[in-house]
Amino acid sequence: MEIHYEWGVTGALKASQRGDICIVIDIFRASSTIVTALAVGFLTIKPTQTWMAKPPNYLTAGESNGEKISACDFGNSPCEIIASQKRADKLLIKTTNGSRCIENINNPAAVVLIGCMLNATSVAEIALTLSKKNNKNISFVLAGCRGEYCEDDDIAGKFIAEIIQRKRQAQPICKQLYSDTRDLLLKSAAAQRLITKGHADDVSFCTQWDCYAIAPVYHILSKEITALLAPEKVNI
Repeated sequence: MEIHYEWGVTGALKASQRGDICIVIDIFRASSTIVTALAVGFLTIKPTQTWMAKPPNYLTAGESNGEKISACDFGNSPCEIIASQKRADKLLIKTTNGSRCIENINNPAAVVLIGCMLNATSVAEIALTLSKKNNKNISFVLAGCRGEYCEDDDIAGKFIAEIIQRKRQAQPICKQLYSDTRDLLLKSAAAQRLITKGHADDVSFCTQWDCYAIAPVYHILSKEITALLAPEKVNI
């Protein structure tokens, strides 16, 4: 098994062409919002790159350049979703970086998982299970900022990769590794930018480790995201 790191839409297409097990990471905040939405009760999430009239029976979450799209029910904010009383089975989400990466993995031979700090161990375990089962490599598709390097996604991706390697070797995951990772994330430019925009609550929440034991999976044919709950239930 090899581990690759790819950036943005271009990297998503490369990982897709290889048919890898892909873990899409946009820690601030798309992947964290998707994981949280499924954890609090949404059954399916549909990422979109274009905005149109809200489909029937959907709530909407969206941002552009870090700011909430006014027509949406939620911003790209896990904390806003948790605090809101609005609930439905389906959520439509549009973000500047993360949703674009997800949608551009379009090879049915690939498997697309959504990862962040909130579900780091679960997504690592499921990716490793699928890699062994299907003899596939793992690609971290890091959203970055418009496809360019962004330290926060790099830090989160390497943290999940370290969990995968330690699981392979039956080694424990030490709390110091998480503590060091969280410190780096909080100091990152993306975190500081969100704090200045008034999203300190999201920054703090998105850097928590293993709040949720789920791994969202993007179904390429239906273009919808649902939740996988445990490695032993993987049937992809």
